[in-house]
Amino acid sequence: MRRLLQYWNGYAKEQRKHWLGGIMLAGLFYVTAVLNQLPQAGARMSYALVLALFFLVCQTAFSFRRYYRKQEALRHAAVHPEACMEELPPADSLAEEQYQELLRQVVEEQRRLVTVQESSRQDMVDYYSMWAHQIKTPIAALHLLLERDGIPGAHTMEEELFKIEQYTDMALHYVRLERMSSDLALKEYEIDGLIRGAVRKSSVLFIGSGLSLEVEDTGIRAVTDEKWFSFLVEQLLSNAVKYTREGSVQICRTDRRSIAVKDTGIGIPAGDLPRIFERGFTGYNGRIYRKSTGIGLYLCRQAADGLGIALTARSVPGEGTTMILRFPEQL
Repeated sequence: MRRLLQYWNGYAKEQRKHWLGGIMLAGLFYVTAVLNQLPQAGARMSYALVLALFFLVCQTAFSFRRYYRKQEALRHAAVHPEACMEELPPADSLAEEQYQELLRQVVEEQRRLVTVQESSRQDMVDYYSMWAHQIKTPIAALHLLLERDGIPGAHTMEEELFKIEQYTDMALHYVRLERMSSDLALKEYEIDGLIRGAVRKSSVLFIGSGLSLEVEDTGIRAVTDEKWFSFLVEQLLSNAVKYTREGSVQICRTDRRSIAVKDTGIGIPAGDLPRIFERGFTGYNGRIYRKSTGIGLYLCRQAADGLGIALTARSVPGEGTTMILRFPEQL
């Protein structure tokens, strides 16, 4: 009903000049007939005016019906812009035809640019995917070389090599982020098994840092993607180690559907906490320690959202940070 009144107000504004012109013309004829003292001018003109009013009402009803359908077609085209040219109503005038032709050219140009942009983006994704897979070959070779005995500083090199591998994974996951839904292979997992895999991969960081790691069994089963969930946990563990000088990192269950990654590190200032998941935000700690890129936690939040996991953070400066992962309820 509200939309009908809205359309009527618009229609009345458009027709106001025509209605006013018709009234003035009818009044002119009536006054002319009276001034010329035509026989029974008043009665005859009144009859003509009533007849003209009847036809005006009929014409208005028909015209408003067309106007209503046209506005509905335009509204539908606005809701579905991808098919707007097919949804546009027929033009009623030369000016409308020209406007529609202009719009058609704009839409065609936009589609062309979108196609070019999508092609360029796909080329970039393909390149970085190829680069990430190719660079893993020398990384794996270096891991094998470092397993030999007697190499000075082997553990330090192993730790730095792990960071290179992690940054490579970050780049690969970053370019795949926009198409994450098509990259998911969802199935039900024992979350503890995925956590243990991520911990084994990140163990080199804990050996070098001297921090202790406590992992509790959670007993949680959830539908998720192994690759993206493992990436999420690895990033949280890496972040915990990065900003923890001494103490421990703990993975534990907080309630029936939640787990937490806790550390005893420097913590996050209260003013920075609401923004830590923003892309490119480094905050106070990142500026002081110059270790933050502002991408890691952003990727964590995006990965968690794609998996349907609620990721939140609690922190007390000087005492540590807790990252909480809450899994959706099982159906």
